[in-house]
Amino acid sequence: MSEGVFDQRKVSPRLFISRYRSEEENLSSLLIFDSLGPTNFESDPPFDARYPVPEEQQRATLDPLSALLYVIVGTDADDEAPCGRHVPIFDGIYRYNILFDHVRDIRIRAKRDQPYAGPGYLCDMMVESVAGFPKPRRSDFSWPEMRVRMARIDGGNYVLPLRLSVRTDFGALVARVTRFTIGADPKQ
Repeated sequence: MSEGVFDQRKVSPRLFISRYRSEEENLSSLLIFDSLGPTNFESDPPFDARYPVPEEQQRATLDPLSALLYVIVGTDADDEAPCGRHVPIFDGIYRYNILFDHVRDIRIRAKRDQPYAGPGYLCDMMVESVAGFPKPRRSDFSWPEMRVRMARIDGGNYVLPLRLSVRTDFGALVARVTRFTIGADPKQ
């Protein structure tokens, strides 16, 4: 869960709560932000801080959910970089950047269960580790290759990621938007 302020395409997180449950562990964390960045982090169980993130690298960051809103409202997108450029993220443990590179303009065709057809963008999406990560066990470690199809919608007010594909050692993972609503009550 994320709470914050959204004003004139500026995203300002105030609170980020994360809960993770598996058969082996339960983890919950709370991250509080002010106008400069994170101010307080709590986790249960307490986080093992062997790889701390320096305070200066935490400033001007977003939590992961606010980062998604940052991309959708096109905060960092313009005519030269229609996918955006750089999203600085800190989740209380890891500090990383999501980087976008516009590959080419595309035409998105109408398909079943696809909410948009029209002009769009094909973009490479990369994760850049900044701090908080242990050194990779394998010297050849790299983040997987990711591609995202995006489109400007609602008169250009939003940049909607419509399809994300990630290549892994085990095959491709694809996530896609099948429905979205702008400005209307989604319960109607």
